[in-house]
Order: sequence, then structure tokens, then C-alpha cells
Amino acid sequence: KERTAALDTKRRKLKDDLEKRESVHRRDVFDEKLAAQQLQEEIKRLRREGLKKVQEQEDLIKAELADEKSGGMQQATATGVNSDHLATTLKIKWKAKKGDDFNGGYNSENLTLLMQKYGPVHVVISAKKKGSAIADRKSG
Repeated sequence: KERTAALDTKRRKLKDDLEKRESVHRRDVFDEKLAAQQLQEEIKRLRREGLKKVQEQEDLIKAELADEKSGGMQQATATGVNSDHLATTLKIKWKAKKGDDFNGGYNSENLTLLMQKYGPVHVVISAKKKGSAIADRKSG
């Protein structure tokens, strides 16, 4: 009887110990699942916030561009200058020596060919200053 009682107490102790370890393990697994779920929810929330901020910045940039376009047109018309004419004249410079008869290898025809990819242009080379010209977009 003493022997069975000792085995019963030993068995009971092992059983209690096993149940305790199982409950700790279940709690740990539950905590890990809960942490993983919270992490996924936090990632989703941060993505939504990030997308919202990106959209707000895009809207702000679009609004600024619209303001600049309308503001630039209003400013040009307010000063009485045609906005199409503002960007039609271009000063061109290149390296050419004073005594160079060939003007650094450029002439009106060469420059016109180079600038035609931007539209029809009229090029005037400066007679006084070597290596300088003005290109004006033809209207019409």
C-alpha cells in the first residue's frame, strides 16, 4: 500500500507537471497567434495610411501644378505679354574664336536643321559676336 501510495503521489505529481507544461504551451501558442494577427492588422493599417498620404501628396501636387498653370497664364496676360511668345526666342552660344571665318563650324542652315526638331524656327547669327545666334520659332 505504501508503495502504491508513493507511486500515486509520484504519478499525480507528474500528471500535474505535465498539465502545467501543456497549459503554458497553449498560452504561448495563443500569444504567438495573437501577436501574428496584431502584426498583420498593423501592417494593413500602415499600408492604408501610406496610400492615403501618397494620395494626399498627389492631390496637393496636382493642385499646385494647376495653380501654377493658371497663375502663370494670368500673370502673362495681366502684363500684356502673349504667353505663347514667352518661350519662342532662344539665345544660342557656342565656342568660336574671334578670327574664325567659319564661326566654329556653325552657320544659319546648320543651326536651323538642329533646331527644327522643336518646330519651325528662324535662326539669326550675330555678325558682331562670333559663336552667338538667336533662334525664333516661326508663328503660323
